[in-house]
Amino acid sequence: MSAKKPKPTTIGPTILLDLPKYGINRVPAKVDTGADSSSIWATSIHETNGVLSFTLFGPSSKFYTSQKVSTRDYEVISVKNSFGITQYRYGVRLAVRIGKSNLKVKFTLADRSRNNFPVLIGRRTLRGRFLVDVANVPKRKYEVLVLNTKYARTKDTEIFLRKVKKITGKDINFTISTYSNIKFMIDGKCEAELIKQKKSLSKFDLVYFKTAVKERDVASCVASYLIGKKTRFLNRAVGQNFSDNKLLQYILMANKNISVPRTLFFSPSVLESKYIEHKSYLGSPFILKDVNGKKGRDNYLIKNERDFRRALSSAKTKSIELIAQQYIPNDGDYRLLVLERQVPLIINRKASSGHVNNTSSGARARLAEKGEVPGKVQGMAVDAALVMGLDIAGVDMVQDISDGNWYCLEVNKGPQMATGALVDEKVRAFSDFIKKQQERIV
Repeated sequence: MSAKKPKPTTIGPTILLDLPKYGINRVPAKVDTGADSSSIWATSIHETNGVLSFTLFGPSSKFYTSQKVSTRDYEVISVKNSFGITQYRYGVRLAVRIGKSNLKVKFTLADRSRNNFPVLIGRRTLRGRFLVDVANVPKRKYEVLVLNTKYARTKDTEIFLRKVKKITGKDINFTISTYSNIKFMIDGKCEAELIKQKKSLSKFDLVYFKTAVKERDVASCVASYLIGKKTRFLNRAVGQNFSDNKLLQYILMANKNISVPRTLFFSPSVLESKYIEHKSYLGSPFILKDVNGKKGRDNYLIKNERDFRRALSSAKTKSIELIAQQYIPNDGDYRLLVLERQVPLIINRKASSGHVNNTSSGARARLAEKGEVPGKVQGMAVDAALVMGLDIAGVDMVQDISDGNWYCLEVNKGPQMATGALVDEKVRAFSDFIKKQQERIV
């Protein structure tokens, strides 16, 4: 006897699907029984020598990862648009998960930036697998995160939101949190998570900065993270706070795929109990440093829990906040002077003792030789300055001697032009820069 075919799964007119291979989940899709084929939003579509490359979704989509997809398994398909006009599109097969069903779906690649749904599921995908019940509309709660400072009157906020919920109904869920309940993790990409709820901030549909006056730096970091994740938030002014805060720098650079050391940040109020988590995430040894520090001050190499406690005690005495990063084994670092997209001067700095390479902390300095810092790394430094909105900057880069990878340590808007090491060389570089500015208006 032949095996029975599995019964079709009943779905509604809209669904959420996953693209497991690319780590993209819960993508809203429209189910259209009137459409023959399925379609997905794609950008940067190119065909060269029998290889089709594209990127799923577009930069304006919260599902966009910038990851390039390449395949030789594709075809050109003719489709008719809603006006009956025949168009030619590329067709590819992608592994998707719909509910508990894993399947390969043939999609045409299209610009769906103006559509309400980035994915459309047509008859060919549905046939034999799914039944469509137009009344089966999946319901999920609209998740709103309300952020308060620890000084705010949380009880009043709770009462207020309960009254709001009575009017809006059960489809909206409010979560109230303080900024101290947020941890930041950077490992290539940035992630921000509510500690108690163990929930990513990007999983909320809306984030409302109810109060932020006494937590402006952290609020600005949250806003920058949400912008990178394309998650809506209120009020927009929170995202316009320019700060020297190192955490904000790292988030902005991570959003633009600029390599920074693996980073972890907790509020001082919870930091004391997090030694094991730091060691697990960053390895040992790791660095603790003042999140607003300058000139290498308050920078600690943590080899054990005793070092960790000492650093926290010192930070508490000085009323500073600490940020943690992986330690990059190095043979000194490099200060790249960036003057409007150009790098006219590179200084190699090497600690005489200890791990801090800043000349303000006694490190030796020399002019880097031509080719010592690769052009790609210089380009990364220029990009880092641009991300921070700086035409004149000192960008600190370091190379890991264990694997050769380069990282951006910091972007300085005050790069010790008139002080520090090799002042005469800086004078010449800046003089040439000013002359070029003058030539533009003469």
